[in-house]
Amino acid sequence: MKVCYSLFLVCLVSLTSVAQTAPGNCTSFKKNGSQFIFDCSNGGKVLVQLCSRSVVKVWYEPSGNFARSNPSFAVVDENFEDMSNAHVDDQAQAYEIFTGTLRIRVNKTPFNLQIFDKYQKLLMGDYQDRGHVGDSSAVAAYKVLRPDEQFFGGSTNDLLKARVNEIPILRKDFIVDEYQVTEAKAMGADVILLIAACLTPAEVKRLATFAKSLGLEVLLELHAEEELEHICEETEIVGINNRNLKTFEVDIERSLRMAKQIPANKIKVAESGISSVENILLFKANGFRGFLIGENFMKEENPGKAFEQFTQQLKKQKHEY
Repeated sequence: MKVCYSLFLVCLVSLTSVAQTAPGNCTSFKKNGSQFIFDCSNGGKVLVQLCSRSVVKVWYEPSGNFARSNPSFAVVDENFEDMSNAHVDDQAQAYEIFTGTLRIRVNKTPFNLQIFDKYQKLLMGDYQDRGHVGDSSAVAAYKVLRPDEQFFGGSTNDLLKARVNEIPILRKDFIVDEYQVTEAKAMGADVILLIAACLTPAEVKRLATFAKSLGLEVLLELHAEEELEHICEETEIVGINNRNLKTFEVDIERSLRMAKQIPANKIKVAESGISSVENILLFKANGFRGFLIGENFMKEENPGKAFEQFTQQLKKQKHEY
């Protein structure tokens, strides 16, 4: 299977049972390569895996048994670079891990986990943080992440809560088989994501055809020009990720070059690394009709408010142009 890369600066993994069982205090830790396992006083464990200097996976498991419960989960290579030399700074009140890009702080009493960027801006302040914008009536679409081992703590309940709104819902996941497509439909999703880096062109066509038969829309995500061959008749919406998932650098010019090679009858969507209204206007001028933005809002204290202000600014700019 081809390597699948995480889509975000920080990846939070936690089980849906987290909210039901408080971890208590953090008592000790063990290191295994790029993984750090912290022991909690309630018998649970917290796994912190350094996938790279910029990507962290966190899994809190009350039972202490790190075993996936979803058999359909795609097995991927999560080690983007060698982080085995990283170490824990055991302080009086907390454990701290420095990656060069991120500072991870695990508070001992009571347990809490915080992630800061290199400028000491808080990126994540609670292991129960959610990964969707849900506090603004202006939201145009929700992005809900996988329900078992999920990034940013997304859960099936999040999708069900979002379903009360008459707006499109995208289930963002590493989808590799029909079971997951059926599961997305049962959850109430309107759109599924197919990531070209995880699939062959034949697999994209098969899964997109099946999704269409269930009444689901499909967003095909591309990261490189060699993935253009994954586009097929069944993939009417094609997204281009502006971020290099190995270096996390944003290259908008590369996306604009790729867009010229996408058939004119496809709906083009710009993904990731979008931080300004000017970015939107540039993409729109180059034929893009949709925009997938996450980090720009989630890093704010009130993501819903940030989204509302962004859309208001966009409307104002469009009016001036």
